[in-house]
Amino acid sequence: MYASTTRCLAVTVACLTFSVSNAQSPALPWPDGWHAPDGQPCHALDVRGGLPAVETLLDTAVVTSVMGWSAGPPARGFVVWSIAFDSTGAVLRVITVASDLPDSASVRLVNTIASVIEPQPRRGRWSMQLRLRLGDGSQFSVAPSELCEATPISTPSPEKSTGVATIVIAVEPGHRVTDDELRRAVASQSKHYLTELRVLVSPQGVVVAPAEIVISAGDAAIDAKAQFAAMRSRYLPQLVDRMPVAGYAKYIFRQTKLPG
Repeated sequence: MYASTTRCLAVTVACLTFSVSNAQSPALPWPDGWHAPDGQPCHALDVRGGLPAVETLLDTAVVTSVMGWSAGPPARGFVVWSIAFDSTGAVLRVITVASDLPDSASVRLVNTIASVIEPQPRRGRWSMQLRLRLGDGSQFSVAPSELCEATPISTPSPEKSTGVATIVIAVEPGHRVTDDELRRAVASQSKHYLTELRVLVSPQGVVVAPAEIVISAGDAAIDAKAQFAAMRSRYLPQLVDRMPVAGYAKYIFRQTKLPG
């Protein structure tokens, strides 16, 4: 177990496992206003069995005493820690991910917090947030960790075949086909293909394994193009409580073939 005030940390893919449900809840807002880059979806991570209460997680009176806040904490301030547990319930790490306190106070706090965190019940490896809001007393609270999904930074436009297309349009004698009628006919008579892939992305945003096909287009050549495009794309890495970790990104590749 270790404590750290590091704002950004790379964690290996095997470090933590998360339970992500289909019904994803939004994560709590960050007190410093941080948010993931536009287009990167984020949500709260479920914790099997629910989050522990503050009083079963740590003795807040010890923290107040060690920090010398018995007579009253600072008038204002906030801290958010990310705490991870292994499958036995032992603490893996405590990291300060957001704080507006002086560095000296942040270091003392994270070391104190790490020393008084209680072991938790056995379950899969998991993480959570512990938050502290100063002003009118020391207010500790717990919150689920936030996961921001690994996301392609840019995806190619749907690929279209080129050449001469044969379009069949039924019209009355003497009727002149309009551009809109032609576009609708091309769209309805073309074949549209979609390949969905799963791509393992490193904390640095680099693809580290061959892209896996989740949904095939039903055409081997198109699937091969999709894999090539997915491997060459750039990605935002997965984030857990703002820290980059290895994780899978969903990549969608589309291609349209004209009729004829």
